[in-house]
Amino acid sequence: MKKALCLLLALIFSLVVFVGCQKEPQTPPCETQTPLSEFQFKHEYSISKLRAFFGEIPYEEKMEYTKNGKYIKMDEVNKKFPIEFLKVSLREHQYYAVYKVKEGGYYYIFWYDHIEDNGMNYTFDNSLEKCYLSNTHYLTPNCFCSASDLKSIVVGESTAEDVAKIDPEYEMIFVLSSGITSFSYLNDGSIFMVIYTHSPQFKSREDLTVSKWRHYTVEDLKGSMLTSIATIHPEDLP
Repeated sequence: MKKALCLLLALIFSLVVFVGCQKEPQTPPCETQTPLSEFQFKHEYSISKLRAFFGEIPYEEKMEYTKNGKYIKMDEVNKKFPIEFLKVSLREHQYYAVYKVKEGGYYYIFWYDHIEDNGMNYTFDNSLEKCYLSNTHYLTPNCFCSASDLKSIVVGESTAEDVAKIDPEYEMIFVLSSGITSFSYLNDGSIFMVIYTHSPQFKSREDLTVSKWRHYTVEDLKGSMLTSIATIHPEDLP
């Protein structure tokens, strides 16, 4: 009886271990071939749940997302939110993953290849599990505004808060070498860039004043380090 009980417990333990291993998500292939509009997602998430994990860039942060001073790696994210859709972007050494949002639209996660510092030069490590998160962006079918809407902003008077009222989902980038900029994907497929001036102690969008704006095609920006939304393949937009 005792031997039979031991065998039964061993069988249950093996089954638990097997099921647990089956649930462990695997890193997806490097590129999904299907366009986003045709892709069948198995999971969808609320925008609040995604933002609770990934966060939103506060105004004092710069280019990359970090948690407790460490870059967020793809294998860490894949365990929490299994990656179903992953593509090489229009920019070299960058990828993007896409999650379906319950409220509508898609949440884009942008990744860079891990960089190895060899002392005298840098090399890219193409291991997907080492890719680190650079930024995120939420796009819905109804979020695309027009160029005429954004051209209503007044240089020297309007602020980033005014721009956000026109395009609430704009991409804000903090890069010291090029200043603070925002990018909006327009309904005609072009990109609207706004450049801001700010005081050293800025704390909110209202402290960022529009200094100039520029209107680009996606072709102009697809290889740029300034924006991620321009590196999304057009067929993968909402």
